[in-house]
Formats: sequence, structure tokens, C-alpha cells
Amino acid sequence: MQYASSTLVGTAMGENNVLKAQKYTKLLFVVGAIIQFLLFLSLNLFKEEIATLFTQETRVIYYITNTVFFAALASLLDGIITLSIGVIKGLGKQASASVAYLVCFYFIGLPFTYVFCFKLGQGLPGLWMGLNLGLLALSLVIVKMLIKTDW
Repeated sequence: MQYASSTLVGTAMGENNVLKAQKYTKLLFVVGAIIQFLLFLSLNLFKEEIATLFTQETRVIYYITNTVFFAALASLLDGIITLSIGVIKGLGKQASASVAYLVCFYFIGLPFTYVFCFKLGQGLPGLWMGLNLGLLALSLVIVKMLIKTDW
């Protein structure tokens, strides 16, 4: 989706067709949201079945089923980010997105991962919680960048 969004938006902008670029962006977000939501839903509905495809050990199945929600949420947020970054690349504004990545992952996600995982003793779920906070922060920043973009 990132390649499609950067190519379609970049081509439309190269043609000086802002309206077309905005329509592509909206369409890609709708399609991306549907795909990501279905993936999120499927992973959560079939987490035990998915876990048993890889192992029969009850302890491993326990860890998988207790962290699938966080992994699926990370995938959902990452889908938003990936699509948004594609649009930003198509607009030629990737420098500001790079700064957002740095700040959100290293100054938000990483510290919260440490706190949740080790200081609060959450273990593996805490690792995912911290990562998801970084992803949530980045998705909010990137989407805000798109909303405020002067096309």
C-alpha cells in the first residue's frame, strides 16, 4: 500500500492534479482501513487456532494468545503509518516524517517499553504496549501532518 500510495499521489502531484491526489489518498485510506481492520479482527478471533498451527506447548500458546491483541493493534497502527508515509513520500515531504519517526520511537516508544516491560513487570505484553504507544504517537503525528499539508 505504501508503494501504491506514493506512486499514485506522486504521479497526480507531478501532473499538478491536487484533486486527483486527494481522491487517491482518501480511497487508499478507505481500502487500507478495511484491510487492516479485517486483519486485526481475524487475528483476534482466531488467535488460538493460529497459535496451535505453530506449537502444541500450552505455555507458548498461552503467551501467544495473551499478546495477539497487542501484535494485531501494532499491525493496525503500522498499516496507518505505512499508508500515510506513502502519501507523504508522494508529496515529497519525507524529511519531516523522518524526524517524527525518530521522536516517536526513540523518545516515546522505547522509554515506555522499558517502563511497561521491566519497571511495571508486564513482561512480553509490556513490550508490545510500549511499542504500540510509539506507533500510536507516530500515526497521530503523521496523520496530522497529512491533514495540515498544503497540497
